Amino acid sequence: MKKIVLGAIVLFVFSLSVVVTNMSCKKEAMAEGPGFPQPLNKFLFTKDFRGKSSEIWISGNDGSGQTKINITLPAGQLIAPQARLTADGKGVLFVTMDDAENTTGIYFCLLDGTGLKKVADSPGVDNSALTLQGAY
Repeated sequence: MKKIVLGAIVLFVFSLSVVVTNMSCKKEAMAEGPGFPQPLNKFLFTKDFRGKSSEIWISGNDGSGQTKINITLPAGQLIAPQARLTADGKGVLFVTMDDAENTTGIYFCLLDGTGLKKVADSPGVDNSALTLQGAY
């Protein structure tokens, strides 16, 4: 009888240790850091009104939450239909033009339209233009 009780206790302790080990092990891994950026789940688009300033909008990847970014530019500047979301998803880069549709510069602002800053000037040479190729 003593051996049966001892055997039952040993089996109970063994099974308890297996259960505790399984509970402490997670079966998922989350890679984080600069080498593995998380998806932004949002995108940027422009509404182009030919010969007039374009509007920059942001939306969720499923089309939900479409919001216009209200940007106040210096006099004589219009938003060209070229805009990019920054890699961190916190700002917008866009090209500006004048009334004759000559590019005048590249600007940055936050998603709420604040923090406007000119980051590149137009070359100022005939038939020259600035373009955005992406955000890094």
